[in-house]
Amino acid sequence: MKIFCIKPADKIQASESAVCEMDENNRVIKHETKTCPRCQHDFECKSGSILLCQCQTVYLEPAHTKYISSLYSDCLCASCLLTLRTEYNLREHEEHLRSFMS
Repeated sequence: MKIFCIKPADKIQASESAVCEMDENNRVIKHETKTCPRCQHDFECKSGSILLCQCQTVYLEPAHTKYISSLYSDCLCASCLLTLRTEYNLREHEEHLRSFMS
């Protein structure tokens, strides 16, 4: 059983979230710090508690996921996910315009 807690503001490190995950023995479960392969910024990956992960703030359709997976094999920060989603949408839009104009 996983338990979540809210850390007091004076106990939060600059790179940490206010929400922490605890195991059944009330030990804080550490999440993995990763470097985004696109922008090289560090972010906290919470694949063990995916609903708390920063990537969950970005809505991706299956086509977006397929596009991003064709470019990168590891997690990306939310900012890069947004950028790549927009890039994909722009390419699709341009392609539709080209086919319409032909």
